[in-house]
Amino acid sequence: MPDNPTFAQSFPSVRSFVPAIHKAHWLKQPCNSRFVGQLESLEGPLNAMEYARTAGAKLRRAVVFPGALSAEDGSKLNTYFSSHLRSLHLELEEDPSPGCLEHLLDVTPNLAFLSFSINTGPLEALITNLNQILRFVSLLPLLYLSIRVRMRDRDDYVVGQKDFVRRDTYPESEFIPLVSEAFPDLRAVSLDWTPRYSAWLDPKLHWKRSVDGEGVYRLQAVSESDGVKWMEYYDWAWRDELLG
Repeated sequence: MPDNPTFAQSFPSVRSFVPAIHKAHWLKQPCNSRFVGQLESLEGPLNAMEYARTAGAKLRRAVVFPGALSAEDGSKLNTYFSSHLRSLHLELEEDPSPGCLEHLLDVTPNLAFLSFSINTGPLEALITNLNQILRFVSLLPLLYLSIRVRMRDRDDYVVGQKDFVRRDTYPESEFIPLVSEAFPDLRAVSLDWTPRYSAWLDPKLHWKRSVDGEGVYRLQAVSESDGVKWMEYYDWAWRDELLG
């Protein structure tokens, strides 16, 4: 690929783009401003999101990778995103401030899909931090929520999903009641307690809102395949606005 590719000439109809890692600076080049300005979905670091915002892109889906969102980044989210955003994937910095996403509602009031990773510990600190973060974003009109957790024990040992669930019943006894109350319109949720360095290879935990045996709508556990299906659906549902 040339050092200064002109994407608009080669890909005039592209609306979703994933730049090569460490090549996001291509988006900043004047010759690519028209291409970037018409994007609706972009995967890349925060500076790529900033380039797109400057070029006038009305991103509706953003996957922030590589890189983690710091507290400073969280204070200037309007530099990267706008009210057009409907789907957001990101990773929070290690031991994030509970208020790292407190400005998300102001900047992205129409966000329907939120996926984030959190790396913290020990267990008690993780639960406290995660609960506080969820309360900060509870006014968002979320239909889908996905959380990936990496836990560190007191001796910095990374805990796997089985170990966590065995020691504590947080997912069913606290997490689901919390998100059900905080996000009344939530249709589906996933929770991944399997960290990168864990020996456990358990699948994510998935729930979907459906009618139970008593005729009450509630979040109920579903299979991995069904969970992935709903995740993909809500991640891209903005394309036709059929967010049912």
